[in-house]
Amino acid sequence: MVKKEKVKRGKESLASNKEEKQVSLDRNLDHLARSADNILPPPHWPEGVVYLGWHSQPSTKLPSIQHLTFCVAPRLAYEAHPSQIRARQWTEVRTITASTAFIPAFGSSLTTHPAVGQCGLFARKTIPPRTLVVPSYGLVHLAGDEEGDEDAESRYDAAIEADDGTKLGIDATRMGTEARFVNDYRGILQRPNLFFQEWSAPFPKDVLCAKPTLKPPSQIRGLAMYSGAHPISAGTELCVSYGKGWWAARERD
Repeated sequence: MVKKEKVKRGKESLASNKEEKQVSLDRNLDHLARSADNILPPPHWPEGVVYLGWHSQPSTKLPSIQHLTFCVAPRLAYEAHPSQIRARQWTEVRTITASTAFIPAFGSSLTTHPAVGQCGLFARKTIPPRTLVVPSYGLVHLAGDEEGDEDAESRYDAAIEADDGTKLGIDATRMGTEARFVNDYRGILQRPNLFFQEWSAPFPKDVLCAKPTLKPPSQIRGLAMYSGAHPISAGTELCVSYGKGWWAARERD
């Protein structure tokens, strides 16, 4: 029994050392990636909007546990790590001109793209199906907090729900990523080619918690835009569905 116990402890020690080495390696690689990349915003980035290159930011009223869940980058090994996403170079921001291709909505009399003069996000190269294309970072806030950090007039606010059922929003009005340039598909494509989807990853053990008494979550989570069931050809504009509620609110404005 004593021998078996020693063998068991030895295996556990080896596993622990291996995990610690992996965490240390991830931390070093992440540090190198951050040092080598100034996280410059893409061309045409709007003045006065903060470009988020690593993760979302918490609002002042966001509970600490939600901060740790939604405002932390995953370990380097995961597809949602920002360094991996940038390395793939799936997208590019372009100014939409009168010659930009589009498919008019049924019954529309438009002869040019409905967003001429604005910017859109386009496939830089062919994007495989069911691929994380661009993360949706922003200001993570409590839903309905109109007297706090939430912008009641925001058109860049995506809803997400915490594990305990708390309703949250990720608002890209004042800070965000290239996802801000993704237009609604209506009047541009026959159907959306990107879709909002949650991602999750184990909580990175090298992240230090500001409150030592707070138990960190087992998983971190976020929103991203993924390609659908079909590849997206290079040069195609990337579009999502904003949803009928968004358009109804816009019509009321």
